[in-house]
Amino acid sequence: MLRRALLLCRAERCASASAGDGNVLVHDLTRGDVAYGLGANRAAVRAMHASRSRLVCACDDGGVIAYDFLDVAGESRRE
Repeated sequence: MLRRALLLCRAERCASASAGDGNVLVHDLTRGDVAYGLGANRAAVRAMHASRSRLVCACDDGGVIAYDFLDVAGESRRE
């Protein structure tokens, strides 16, 4: 059975979706296309949490990976 995780963010107008292959795709809901992809893990991503500064992914193999978001100027966002 293929399980996926989906995370919607209204403020940023994006959605993050995972597949069973460990990749996470971030979709721009305004433009209706994929903004970028993240190779989160080799194991399937089962859960995700996003704050204004970070995306955290929990994977099938028990691993957790966190990505920091950058603002337009390239600086890390802080909550």
